[in-house]
Amino acid sequence: MNQPTFSKNLPAPLRMLIRPMLYFSILLHGGFLLIPLPEPPPEVVEVEPEPVAVRPLSPSPPPPSPSPSPTPTPTPPPVQTPPSPVVTPPPTPVVQPPPPTPRRPSPPPPQPTPPPEIDPFLGAELFETPPPTPSPTPEVVQTPEPTPTPEPEPTPEVVQTPEPEPTPEVAELPEDPLTEFPHIAGAQTGCEGQCWQIQQRSTSVARNLLESLEAQGFTIRRTDGDRTGERIYEVSKDGEVQYYISLFSTLDGGTKYAIAAEPLKREDLANLNEELSP
Repeated sequence: MNQPTFSKNLPAPLRMLIRPMLYFSILLHGGFLLIPLPEPPPEVVEVEPEPVAVRPLSPSPPPPSPSPSPTPTPTPPPVQTPPSPVVTPPPTPVVQPPPPTPRRPSPPPPQPTPPPEIDPFLGAELFETPPPTPSPTPEVVQTPEPTPTPEPEPTPEVVQTPEPEPTPEVAELPEDPLTEFPHIAGAQTGCEGQCWQIQQRSTSVARNLLESLEAQGFTIRRTDGDRTGERIYEVSKDGEVQYYISLFSTLDGGTKYAIAAEPLKREDLANLNEELSP
């Protein structure tokens, strides 16, 4: 089918939209036709009025003159009655029952008094004569005999025995720790009795002394001297310092050692400076 000339002259994009727009227009018109229309309003029927017969009326009498109307009495406004107060009834007191009255013990019934005995011969009542009350016997007070006063005995003289004088306790002298000092075999006294000397090197002498002291339970701590060739050891036991050992090397290769309560120096020993190595 040949398209109309009008559509051929249109550009390609518009030609593509013609058919869809046609379908859309058909659908739109069909939708409008399906919309329900409102019902037409009912027609108003005009009713013609019926003709009324007109009769001539007789002349009416003249109206009476208006009489003055009485003035109405003003009605007083209603008096508002105040509302009656609501009377609250007082609370009814709660009546507690009285505590029970303890029962009093009933008195014992009176015992009947026996009738008095009447002597048939005398015709009089017999009265019982109460027995006579015995009079108290006076107590005999015994007078105590006087006790003879004993003569005072002579007081014996007290002989004071002299107390024995306490024997003074003998204080135990502390043991000298040097009595069991393990001197090296062959050591001789020197320095005018202030030291011991032996022809051995100081290292060997120190090793032998320390081993022997440690075997006896002593603790050894080394504190070197100020110069070369000096060895000072602190010997202690149970935490207490016992003494010090000072070792000095001599020029001829020997060793001299001294034992004292304080560390010793070369100047402390007599004739030691000249024999020691510098």
